[in-house]
Amino acid sequence: MSLQRISPADLVVDDEQSFETLAEYRALKSALLRSERPFLITSEADGEQSSRLLNLAYWDPAEFLEVLPEAALSADQFAHNALHYCGHRALGAEACSVEGILFVESIASAADIYWLGRLLTEDPYAGFLESQVPAMSEAAESAGVAADEFAGLLQAAAADPSAAFGALRSTLFDTAIALVKATGVDEADEVLRVESEQPWSALRHHYALSNWVLFARINGDKGSENDSVRSADKRLRASEDPMADLASMWFPEAE
Repeated sequence: MSLQRISPADLVVDDEQSFETLAEYRALKSALLRSERPFLITSEADGEQSSRLLNLAYWDPAEFLEVLPEAALSADQFAHNALHYCGHRALGAEACSVEGILFVESIASAADIYWLGRLLTEDPYAGFLESQVPAMSEAAESAGVAADEFAGLLQAAAADPSAAFGALRSTLFDTAIALVKATGVDEADEVLRVESEQPWSALRHHYALSNWVLFARINGDKGSENDSVRSADKRLRASEDPMADLASMWFPEAE
């Protein structure tokens, strides 16, 4: 049986009650529901493993959103897909360049820290926090970050979710770009060492950075000028409210 194509409106979205209080999530959901970009559902018995393989090896964000083992996903995963869609809509062909791929992915992934920061104060019992805080804590511990340092990162995210998003996004993007440009293992190792000095670098492996780098190196268009990507990156770095600026650029439905 072939992959089933399903619209975003036909998915079951878990833990959405917590996210729907957030204007940015509602805007992203609205943008994705109006799109024609489908999710794909695999019919394989080992759906979770098959969908992971298909996403890693054959993902094409210009054609579909994500391969799923069933017609259900979490609210943060829904928002992640919506950010990919909005990024491709805003950047056009540049989204398929090496820089574009990594720029969009850094935004879609770093949004997690924004949701986390908002929900820590607005809905501390949200299911997203129950799953993501322990996972992030484990990643930070593996990176040698002490428990009190990780607690400080959570406090920073709660105090200013947008600033935390901006800082994590820059760290993820800079690290990924430097790794793609590295010409050998020694240079790549040096990139990891230098970037580890950034406060939010403790979470880089939580986001499977290796997958991004491999995908961009194999699939990225190396001939793109990337003017729109670099302009947007510069704007977010200079912004006092990166999430608000991102919304105005990519999903103005939030305004």
